[in-house]
Amino acid sequence: MYDLPEIVPAVEAFWLIIAERLRAAGVGDVPTTLHWGGDLYEDHWLHPQLLLSQSCGWPVVDRLAGKVGVVGAFTYAGVSDGAGHYRSVLVTRADDTEWPLAGRRVAVNGYDSLSGWISLRSAVPSLGPVLVTGAHVDSVAAVADRRADLACVDGVTWQLLGRHRAAAVTSLTVIGHGPLIPCLPLVTHRTGGPGVETLRAALTGITDDTLGIDGFVALGEADYEPVRHLAPSTVAR
Repeated sequence: MYDLPEIVPAVEAFWLIIAERLRAAGVGDVPTTLHWGGDLYEDHWLHPQLLLSQSCGWPVVDRLAGKVGVVGAFTYAGVSDGAGHYRSVLVTRADDTEWPLAGRRVAVNGYDSLSGWISLRSAVPSLGPVLVTGAHVDSVAAVADRRADLACVDGVTWQLLGRHRAAAVTSLTVIGHGPLIPCLPLVTHRTGGPGVETLRAALTGITDDTLGIDGFVALGEADYEPVRHLAPSTVAR
């Protein structure tokens, strides 16, 4: 899910470590490279040969409910707690912090986003016009160039932008936070592949300073169920 071109080589290198752990656990046919691009649902999360993918939290209780196995989540230094929970950041322009949040024009990556839409609706129930951008980075850009006034951005994405694209966030500031939610879930095919427990064992204790990953926590479907109460009566338009 965190696919900035600047970190793709680091993600691929991180995968090689995971792949080696899986092979050591006796898992066969582990791919040597990651699959990028395509439709998130059909080409990734619902693929009949899915080994491991990182999903958004809302699909796990919505369109993916009962269709994937939830393995757990990575934890992120400076963003999440040790139990695998974090908050999105509400961002606006640094010169536009005096106005109330309610009624502002908002940029959202998508209506099926826990961090970008469900969290936003929970933190700021009364919104102005909505611009759907398709990605957190594009929501940030929309606020910076005044096409929108407010965005709710995944905390890891915000940290990565600050590290790799400082110019993109220089004019912006964090004005609030969304509710506490589980970090992005790692999912696998519900019945095929090595199984949830094998994947959990391979991921336990893994870290990567370049990606900000400081651990892994085993989470299941029940850990994501509480996000249902955050959703407004209508989560799509």
